[in-house]
Amino acid sequence: QVPAIFVSSLKLLDQWKEKILEYTDLTEDQILLVADGSIDKIDWSKNYQFLLFSHRTVGRYMDQPQSNLEQLLRRLGYTMKVFDEAHLEMSSIARIDRETKAPSLYVTATPKRSNPAEDELYSRIYSTAPKFTSQNKTIVERDENYHNVVICKFSSDPDMDFLLAFQKASRLRGFNVAKYSEYILEEKLDSYADVIFQLLYHVVLNQGQTTRKTVILVKNIKLLEALRTTIKERLEEKDIHLELTRFHSKVPALEKEHALEGNLIFSTDSSLSTAIDIPDLEAMLSLIPTSSEPLTAQMLGRLRNNGKPVFYFDLVDTGFKECLKQLSKRKTSVYRKKAKTLKEIDL
Repeated sequence: QVPAIFVSSLKLLDQWKEKILEYTDLTEDQILLVADGSIDKIDWSKNYQFLLFSHRTVGRYMDQPQSNLEQLLRRLGYTMKVFDEAHLEMSSIARIDRETKAPSLYVTATPKRSNPAEDELYSRIYSTAPKFTSQNKTIVERDENYHNVVICKFSSDPDMDFLLAFQKASRLRGFNVAKYSEYILEEKLDSYADVIFQLLYHVVLNQGQTTRKTVILVKNIKLLEALRTTIKERLEEKDIHLELTRFHSKVPALEKEHALEGNLIFSTDSSLSTAIDIPDLEAMLSLIPTSSEPLTAQMLGRLRNNGKPVFYFDLVDTGFKECLKQLSKRKTSVYRKKAKTLKEIDL
């Protein structure tokens, strides 16, 4: 079997190549990696056993007049197609399937979508495809329940006028995360940062006696930057000097390249959503108000079972009834199924 594997990012291409070399006896010459228009540079004299393509490059190739993807892949000896992160690039996947004849394998860790319309479309597209999951013990046997989940409740004490305005702003699309982030940033930043700092200092870092590699997950980049600055100042006041890094879409590439090596990483859920692996991560503080099962499960999954205790801290603002409703959904759909331990504390 010679699989043609299609992925959405260069980072995923590199990860596939790395793992193929790690788990097989193949050499680099036996792995074809096609990205950034390199289809024209294929060395046809080599005997490739794995074919790795980026969706973007394949899309550009198919846009060319008289291109023939099936003919190209057959010439390379492909026998099947594998689509990694199959919940992404759905239009590209459909186009590739239409242009080719070999069977397809669709791989995803998030078979459900947060958006109801997307979820309906996604389920229809793959309605006839046989499904295999990691819960099937004939496929994989490992301890899935290793996360220690701690629900951390606090109240930002919003006044009635703001709550009424917030409810109005959230009427059409549910909980308005942008407006909530703006409210915290403009009116409650000091008290909000203090809640996070106290949790970090007393629980995660054990008053500076412990260093756990930790991600702080924030939805809004402006709020993320403000929190990073404030928390860094408060840690330094306690003579705790950690490497506080940031990993999001507006960070310069050179800085972002080494950001995941920091002790305390400030990131967004979208930046950590795909092709990100932090093997030594021990804790995550989620500041994201959401009822999404896929998003919660995906972020929880960033904590690997590496033999050490791992902790997922879920910060919940009880000043908003919707936050409590979201928490109830997260507990039912994710935490009670996946957590090794589940505790609640009041901050």
